Amino acid sequence: MKGLTVLGCTGSIGVNTLEIAAAFPDRFAVRALGAGRNVARLADQVRRFAPEMAVVLDEAGARELSDRLGAGHRVMMLHGDDGYRAA
Repeated sequence: MKGLTVLGCTGSIGVNTLEIAAAFPDRFAVRALGAGRNVARLADQVRRFAPEMAVVLDEAGARELSDRLGAGHRVMMLHGDDGYRAA
């Protein structure tokens, strides 16, 4: 099984990449997702793919993502350049 990191996951190429991963769950596991400002779509993707890590542009986006996911989420949330490098 291949582990995937999808940076730009909320854009058209990222969304299509995730659809391919969803079509072949025995071949691909989404390990990390990175987005810019579309936190609402990222939250939906985190719920669907359960990655280990999610990265957003800034600290405000990370707080918004945490709020959208609620208290029970298990994803590590990072932000900024360091977060994207870690993904």
